[in-house]
Amino acid sequence: MMKIYTYPKSRSLRVTWTAEALNLEYKCIFFDVMNKNNDNPSITMKVPTLVDGDLVLFESSAICIYLSEKYGSNLLSPIDINEKAVINQWLAFIINELESPLWTILKHSMFLPESKRVVDIIPIAKEEYLSSIEVLSSALSRNLFIANNKFSIADIFLFQTTQWAFNLGLKIPQNLINHHDNLKSSPDYLNAVAKQNEAMKAAAGS
Repeated sequence: MMKIYTYPKSRSLRVTWTAEALNLEYKCIFFDVMNKNNDNPSITMKVPTLVDGDLVLFESSAICIYLSEKYGSNLLSPIDINEKAVINQWLAFIINELESPLWTILKHSMFLPESKRVVDIIPIAKEEYLSSIEVLSSALSRNLFIANNKFSIADIFLFQTTQWAFNLGLKIPQNLINHHDNLKSSPDYLNAVAKQNEAMKAAAGS
């Protein structure tokens, strides 16, 4: 059985949600990213990490693309090369243009030690975020989903990344709020969250 190393409310949600959407059997293993005091087969010692047989993968985008292409049967990874290119386009945009400024804000407002924070960079990162979120809002203006108007891993990445914007209290266009609200009741999303939380509780009790 494949293993997914996770930490709640992190990028690992992208992987467990993808696995749920593909109806895959997997073991969810909690990895304490704060203390890193248990085993993780990835050289990065970060989450998510996937172990599928002899294959060990890190980076959420690489893992989700692998899972959808190997097990998707056209569900999350279309056969049509043009549709696949559109999904990869939005994955790259979400990671490089949306996640990047949000992660900068998070690091320099709460995650880094105060001595290492550069607060002057936060307004610049917010401007970059606002520019990117408007592009995404425009793309969703007439569609329910971000790529090819079909649910894909690009929607999973968009959902998880905009959660950071919600947590930071940043401006989010209404159609992106609608996109988020439509997906948060998904059984696959709810199962993915539940399994991550169960893995954390099991680790705490061991």
